Amino acid sequence: MNIVLIYGSGELSQSILSSIKRDLEKFHIDYQLFNSADSRLVELPSYIAKDTHVIVVGGDRVLLQTLLKIGDRRVSVIPLAGLRTSGFFTVKGINEFQMILLGIIRKRYRVKSFYRLIAIDGDIKLPPAFNDIVLLNSNPGKLIRYTLYINGEYIWNDTSDGVIVATPIGSTGYSLSAGGPIIKDHNAVSIVSINSLFPTHKPIVTSINSRIQIVDLMSNQYIVLVDGQYRHQVINNSISIVKSKHPIDIIDFPDVSSSLDTRLSTRGYGGRARIDLSRLPPSSKFVYKVLEYEGGLTFNELVAKTRLPPRTVRHALKILIDKGIIEKSFLDKDARIGLYRIKRF
Repeated sequence: MNIVLIYGSGELSQSILSSIKRDLEKFHIDYQLFNSADSRLVELPSYIAKDTHVIVVGGDRVLLQTLLKIGDRRVSVIPLAGLRTSGFFTVKGINEFQMILLGIIRKRYRVKSFYRLIAIDGDIKLPPAFNDIVLLNSNPGKLIRYTLYINGEYIWNDTSDGVIVATPIGSTGYSLSAGGPIIKDHNAVSIVSINSLFPTHKPIVTSINSRIQIVDLMSNQYIVLVDGQYRHQVINNSISIVKSKHPIDIIDFPDVSSSLDTRLSTRGYGGRARIDLSRLPPSSKFVYKVLEYEGGLTFNELVAKTRLPPRTVRHALKILIDKGIIEKSFLDKDARIGLYRIKRF
């Protein structure tokens, strides 16, 4: 067995890293440890053998970036919460590493397989999308025009801010905020036109095995975003989107409070989504959404990512903390720096 462990910045201390190495060596397990910013991760597939488990420590962003680097191959992935952040899929923390390792060795875990989506631009295959593929104008604020086909059948001509093609996982993210449906217990994808000029262009759900074609594009004017992490300038006048050849296996453990299936079923309308944000000011809603997507952030990181004035961010945080929606902790490496994150209920 081989372990590849990838951790986000600030997610592991030196003492934890040393403990992880001791545990792996104790059980005679081959391993590689990488910071998520390590340039060697460009070659991540070369470190993955047949019996490899990829452990990702940190928030959803680190997980998505890792999946993009893995490419279209079948790999077992174990997402864990780190010292700073946790993501939607993280059900255990890095402090439970030894217990997790024993569960892997004894094969006491559950596996949930997810197919992803691949966008094809001519001869170029983009990295598989775990959440969604989004087509936008490369000039912010400008509309796109395109024609949509599914399995060769004409669907519509559209003019809109963009179009989202989402997996069941992605259907509870950007797609949902754009008016798309939640896909539960089906291998399907949703196609959502963002602010279409045509009211009749409602979201579409189709089989994940469908071939989706977005054609009549103006090349070099549009971009494709894969999971919000990978950006590709469209070269040709059409994009095809198909199911990935291989699924990704997300490993879950039987001794956690809720299974992955349960968390998936409530992702769009339970848990955090039950929090009533309707009476909050727009700045507080925006800060909440940034924390929901990014995980734990410091005050300066929030200012940089929201591009709001520091005074506005400070006021938004005060409202969210007073209402018990978010919490403030402190970085282990510097107790003077506060870390803000959404409370788990």
